[in-house]
Order: sequence, then structure tokens, then C-alpha cells
Amino acid sequence: MGNVNPFINCPKYEANSLILRKLNIGDSEELFSCYSDPLAAKFFNGDNCGDDFFYTDFDKFKKCVEYWIKSYDIQDFVRFSIINKQNSRAIGTVEICPSYKYSKGKEKIGILRIDIESLFETKDFMEELYTVLIGNLYKDFQVDFLLTKAIPQAQARIEVLNKKSFAEAEAKCNIPFEDYYIR
Repeated sequence: MGNVNPFINCPKYEANSLILRKLNIGDSEELFSCYSDPLAAKFFNGDNCGDDFFYTDFDKFKKCVEYWIKSYDIQDFVRFSIINKQNSRAIGTVEICPSYKYSKGKEKIGILRIDIESLFETKDFMEELYTVLIGNLYKDFQVDFLLTKAIPQAQARIEVLNKKSFAEAEAKCNIPFEDYYIR
């Protein structure tokens, strides 16, 4: 995509077992199983959001999805739905927010949030997901770094992040939160 504004023409990405495409309100019902999953919620990243994104009330969750869609419209961040190709079901989301906020210099950092049903919190699935993200987000969102959170219990994510050359973020950016990795 390169020079196309992803906030005007949102890209779609595909791999063997997943598709990433722009979130839409119709995904809310399927995504609710992710955002109401207490095992998955442990890995959600609500840093600097004022929300932990764990929902037991569908109507409140739907309002959150509406907010995510409005955030795309004002070119703040993109939420992609992660579609499981095996059953064409939305199983989680990926957010990318291009920002200079935590930069130590003039680098543009793509703040990356991944929320996924606990069943898919596996090394193989995470490796496929991160491969797609790394292969596309730098050029499509014109970012210099990708920054993501993985708490110590997220062993599959951490193993994949290490394999994909992510490093602990503290030395490379000014993020005031713990458990971040940057590439």
C-alpha cells in the first residue's frame, strides 16, 4: 500500500488461517465472546485508555465498538477484526495507532494492541499474526517502530516477539507502562 492513507483506504491482510480487515459494527456479536472471556481479558492492553475492555454487558461493548469506529473516522487509530478463516468468525481485534507520543526522538511509533479469544493465544497463531503485522504495518502506516505489550503470563506472545526481533521497550522509547516490547 505504501503511500495510500490507511485512514481513507483501510488495508486488508490475509494469511493461511486469518484475515485482518477493518472492524465494523456487524462484528460486535462475534467479538463479544472475546471481550467477555475472562481468560482473554488478562492479556488485553487498556494502558492509557481508561478501560480494561472486559465486558459482561453487550450494549456497553457495542458502544465501545462504535467508539473504535469513530476513532478510525477521525484518523486516530485503526481497529482490525481478526477473522478466523476456518469458520469466517471474528475472534479478536488488532489496533494500530501511529503516534509520536512515546518517541525519544522523531520516530513514529505504531502502538499495537492485540485482543484475541483465549483459544487463539497460542504460539502458532501469534506467529502467523505477527508475521502479517510486521510485513505490512511499517509501510502501510509509515511507522518506524512497532510497540506492543505482553505481560509475563503471555508466554506464547513473548516467545514470538523474541523470535521476531522485538526487544524490551524501555531503552528505546518513553513509555511509562511496564511489559512493552518494541521492534
